[in-house]
Amino acid sequence: GRDAIFEGYSVQRYIFRAQCIYLLKSLQLVLQQFRHGLNHCDYELCTHAAIYRMDLETQEQQLDEFVRLLKTGQLDEHTNCEPIRRVLHYINGLHQNLMPPQTLVDLLDEHQLYETLVEVYEAGMDAVNANAGMLHTIIKLGDEQTSSFQSMQMLMEHSCALKQKLKKVQRKLSGNKTAAAWTGMQCARYQRILEANEALGALISILGVSAREANKESNGGIAHEKLWHLLSLNYSKFAPSQDTEQRELDVFGQRCMKLLEEQLEELCTLLEPRDVNTEYVRHATCNTLQHRAAQIKRHYEDVKSLELAAAERDKEIKALKYTAKLKQQDYSELQVRKEMAEKQVHRFSQDYCQTLTQMAEGMEQLEQCILSKEASLQHALNTLTDKLSVLEQAQQHWQQQQQAENACATSSTRSCNRELNLMHQALRQERKLRVQLQGIELCKTFAALEPLHVPQLKASIQLNSLEAELRTFKNQWLLSHLELGSRGDQRRAQIQLQGSRLLRHIFQTYCTLNPHRAAPTDFGLFISQDLRRAF
Repeated sequence: GRDAIFEGYSVQRYIFRAQCIYLLKSLQLVLQQFRHGLNHCDYELCTHAAIYRMDLETQEQQLDEFVRLLKTGQLDEHTNCEPIRRVLHYINGLHQNLMPPQTLVDLLDEHQLYETLVEVYEAGMDAVNANAGMLHTIIKLGDEQTSSFQSMQMLMEHSCALKQKLKKVQRKLSGNKTAAAWTGMQCARYQRILEANEALGALISILGVSAREANKESNGGIAHEKLWHLLSLNYSKFAPSQDTEQRELDVFGQRCMKLLEEQLEELCTLLEPRDVNTEYVRHATCNTLQHRAAQIKRHYEDVKSLELAAAERDKEIKALKYTAKLKQQDYSELQVRKEMAEKQVHRFSQDYCQTLTQMAEGMEQLEQCILSKEASLQHALNTLTDKLSVLEQAQQHWQQQQQAENACATSSTRSCNRELNLMHQALRQERKLRVQLQGIELCKTFAALEPLHVPQLKASIQLNSLEAELRTFKNQWLLSHLELGSRGDQRRAQIQLQGSRLLRHIFQTYCTLNPHRAAPTDFGLFISQDLRRAF
């Protein structure tokens, strides 16, 4: 479904697997016929083929790299299949150019060619069905009547029908393996096989590249115009060399399917004479019951193939019903989204109108405020201009007075300076005298005070033991940081517990040796933070 394509990678892996199997089956077909031709050709042709041995070894190395990715589990949908496609084109071109057309046709193993060709067509139909199914699924809802949608649907239907025919032909080939009597390959028939193979490979390349590009660019679906543009570009890029005239993709797909149907019909006509001619002819030595049993067996196989076709049709009908249900749900969801969008648009329009009204009112208020501010600023500017003119007049008057004072300097200036110096000296002497008097008063006050208690440190055994214990405690704390893991954490926790005990012991000793500090005052309130940080 759509969720599997947009959210997972199983569909991409299946498409990659189908394309790889198609390329490998095609390579197997060419290599089988090439080996059979070299085993049955003359000496000169083998000698000429030996010239290309180094090139074939180079192609083999590219295949070895692909096999290495497969063995190491690195082969996924992101792996590039271009090396296998280049090896296939090189060996196919070498096989066709190395031998003349008639010699090439004579050296073909016809039975093995048709058996492998059926496998190639089956893998190709899987690849076409997978790629067309992906493109058919990711087309945007509402483009069900477009050319791209109908083309993908046509390719899916034709690929399923051709796959049923291929299974029937494969059963006939396996049943006629022992009694095969081929009449010989003709050049025209082999050319038609090559043309059909080239058209099928081009169709798979076009659909594969388009599916990858559309899956990258689609976000929930891709429009018909964009998909059709991608298909047209890839058709012009991967169109077969025999296709001289430019066609649309749907016409090219119909032509490719028609070529494959013609090949299957031709193969069925080759197999029918051995089935039909011996079916109704009675021989004297043959048993009628055996012929009837063969007829019943073939009839049962036809019934079984029809049942399989009917089952496939039922699956397709169920898939179409499920797709219709999903589309109905998507349509309902789109209707709900449309209603919600209309409500949001109506609400947004109302909010927009209200915002515009508020903006207009705000603009009017702002304009009035600007006008009032402009008037007040103009009044303030006029006031400042008047004050500035007054200050300029005062400055001019002061400058005139200063010039007059500087012009009338007399001999009284020296006496003024002398009087100022005497006044400063008197002030300094007065300050010095005041300091002496205050010092005498403070000495008398301090002499009248009672003496302070000055504790005298006395060396005691208890202080020495506390000092030694504190030094040992510091050394243990430093050594505990050298231990790693949980053991070091446990050791540090024990040392912290011992440190709290030692802290209480030190403070108790301090209060014992200094009893005046043990008075009921606020002195002990700083212990919790400052004293612990000090220790």
